[in-house]
Amino acid sequence: MRKPSISFGIIALAILIAGCAAIPHQPIADFAAATAKADDGFTDLNKRAAHALYDKDNDASAIRQKIVFADGCGPRSSGCSVRIKDKNGALVPLHPNVVVPKSVHFLNAMHRYAEALDALDKADAKQDVEATMAKVYGVMTGVATALNLPVGAALAALKEPVTSAGGALYGWDQDQRKLAALQKATAAADPIIQEAVPILSAESTFLETTILTPLRSDFDKKREIFQETPTPETLKAVTDSAATLDVAIKAKGTSPVAALAAAHAELTQVVARPDALTTLAALDQFGTIAGDLATAAHDVQKGNPQ
Repeated sequence: MRKPSISFGIIALAILIAGCAAIPHQPIADFAAATAKADDGFTDLNKRAAHALYDKDNDASAIRQKIVFADGCGPRSSGCSVRIKDKNGALVPLHPNVVVPKSVHFLNAMHRYAEALDALDKADAKQDVEATMAKVYGVMTGVATALNLPVGAALAALKEPVTSAGGALYGWDQDQRKLAALQKATAAADPIIQEAVPILSAESTFLETTILTPLRSDFDKKREIFQETPTPETLKAVTDSAATLDVAIKAKGTSPVAALAAAHAELTQVVARPDALTTLAALDQFGTIAGDLATAAHDVQKGNPQ
């Protein structure tokens, strides 16, 4: 009697499933969590640094000018803020919220991008995948435009429908569609993220050379005055100057842009080859830097409440 044979279709399906890698859920979640911490900490630190560095001088300038300019503030405008003229005659915010605006904008965008990757990982239906890919395209196009980088064909391809490798089982087919979308998204975004690093490094140089040097000189001068004339007023001048310098020093060198770029390059490789044995040193390092940044922002908030 002929022995029952295993269906060729079942064998083929088993081989196909075995050849398809699983989505690397944890690295995607870790990247999203670290990016959120980095964005929140860096944005808060820069806001406090801007207030510490500019508010008093700008208030004094506004009083000298005897005029401030409204930005918006009409019944149909989206908001209301106050501006003054700087030494070059340009209108600038009376109380700016950032010291290094391009870096803050970039990290805000990366926060949204990382959330989109995490949403792709958790998407339940094909339409969810397509909608999230549209968000990735919008975020990364905005980043490229802001940094004067070409959008490129790979990024433009994110608007096209995502197809999986095929499969008869819905859950498995959806996972392969999500993996294909993640591979497509990270591969398209990575060149832009890497090119952002040298562009944004100029802001770190600005922060150190333009701001820290005069702040240190101011602190040294006020400390010298206190030593010559120790009074409550001169002591307060020293402590106020030290507090401002403290904020600026904590903001210096804290930009996690380079660490984020290294982590994303690693994530792109992991998503492209989920079955390969890959160390995640850069992603771990980014998580550490993001945590340190959040701690620094918290310390500044405790010492210099706004």
